Amino acid sequence: MQGLSLNGRVINTSSAYYNTANIVSVDGWTRMDVGARYRTRVSGKNVVLRANIENLLDEETWIMSGTYATVSAPRTFVLSAAIDF
Repeated sequence: MQGLSLNGRVINTSSAYYNTANIVSVDGWTRMDVGARYRTRVSGKNVVLRANIENLLDEETWIMSGTYATVSAPRTFVLSAAIDF
């Protein structure tokens, strides 16, 4: 189908220690995302429609940044449209 693009992404993070004493650790995790983009013209205007699913398998993981840890977002659906005018 002309104008259709599919995409996928896999993010993998290894386990990490949460504290400087290397006593508390967080397990590694993998997240999969998929999506599609469709480019077309409507009334002479360029239109791009996008649909994405982040965390496709709805895995609950701990995400770390320095000494900050949070639970990952659940499966998330994202829809968008862009119109040139």
